[in-house]
Amino acid sequence: MGDNKEKDLDVVSRELSIEHDQVYMLDHGGVVGQTLKSGWVAATNTGVFVYNLKDSDLSSDYKYVELIDYTLWEDMVESTVDYYLLKAHLQLNEKTYVINGDAKGFARMVQDKSGVSVTKIERPFSRKFLGFRSNKLWKKATVISTYIVTAILLIGLFFGQSEDKNDSTQSVAKSYGDVESTETDNKLQENNNKNTPSNTTNASDDSKSDSTNNIKEEASFPEDSEEATVTRIVDGDTIEVNIDGEEQGVRLLLVDTPETKHPNLPVQDYGPEASKFAKDTLSGEEVHIEYDGPKTDKYGRLLAYIWIDGTTFNKMLLEGGYARYAYVYDPPYTHAEEFQAAEASAKSQNLRIWSEEGYVTKDGFLQKKKVPQSTVPTAGDLEFDPNGPDRNCGDFSSQESAQAFFEAAGGPEKDPHQLDGSDGDGLVCESL
Repeated sequence: MGDNKEKDLDVVSRELSIEHDQVYMLDHGGVVGQTLKSGWVAATNTGVFVYNLKDSDLSSDYKYVELIDYTLWEDMVESTVDYYLLKAHLQLNEKTYVINGDAKGFARMVQDKSGVSVTKIERPFSRKFLGFRSNKLWKKATVISTYIVTAILLIGLFFGQSEDKNDSTQSVAKSYGDVESTETDNKLQENNNKNTPSNTTNASDDSKSDSTNNIKEEASFPEDSEEATVTRIVDGDTIEVNIDGEEQGVRLLLVDTPETKHPNLPVQDYGPEASKFAKDTLSGEEVHIEYDGPKTDKYGRLLAYIWIDGTTFNKMLLEGGYARYAYVYDPPYTHAEEFQAAEASAKSQNLRIWSEEGYVTKDGFLQKKKVPQSTVPTAGDLEFDPNGPDRNCGDFSSQESAQAFFEAAGGPEKDPHQLDGSDGDGLVCESL
């Protein structure tokens, strides 16, 4: 940020009034993955724009701001907002913007101007704190250690001040002589006796508070569920977990995502996206397994709901348009109604598998979805010629660039440059 925030705001406001007919909102922010010295996010009559205030003396050059990124209202398809304690991530299509101010106002503006509903990502309050967004052990350990050290320092400071006050009180008491000192000691003893029941009461209150917190934590998943650690993502609706030291395959109940590993089918559209969503959400996480009806299928896999962050991952797949509601073999099911409502919501918004009419069928998905010619990457859009020399992931500037190259070269049916690795999920160079 500039040293003079008001001056920065005046400069940005002036420049944006030249670039846009209307600027409805302007706040500090940026784009996830980019470091801006003085980033600003603006909601205008045509869309959301991110600008960076140039590092200059603001005296000679009239053009003080530079455009970093934008999303137009007319191009909007989907949007989510994820609230942190001091900021928020506002996702518009495939781009994620950082809002450091009135994120709720920006979310309302997106809905009003684009007509696209903004979905709020629900997370427990504790997961909004630094270090608790993930269940990664090293992150939690680091943050907990920091909190403990801070608490110890504050407690030490408090008791240090109390001891200084006691020393001062005792010095004053001695000056009154033995009789006054004795009376003072008696009064202090009486006060201590009175405080003892209070301490007991406080301890009881603390115990009740701990009990209440435990009840709240247990309420975030069913009491009869099993704890597990996710060890592998097979595809969007199939994972592997560790339960009490034993590896188990799990097939998610009531959902079906497009195939990426079927022996008799090609990689289906939106299958890689579902697999990536599962990896980003579940890999290495501590979850709870809830059963509903028969515990295993004919392949020996567990049939279950996967609980994480107070909801089921099954429902998350349906809400995001990654999966269809399917395989209702042994009704009634506990979560049937809410799952059907989640699917209906995604369908009404034309999210992912629902974006192409006729792609979802009663038996699954069409093997090949028609892709508009305008969306097929051309040679001019690629970093390298797909018919040229062999390439590896290290040659590309981003995963998106590698993915476009892979598809232009014939993927996912063909992979002449061996970019998809051993998992064959149709998603390449995932480390970029």
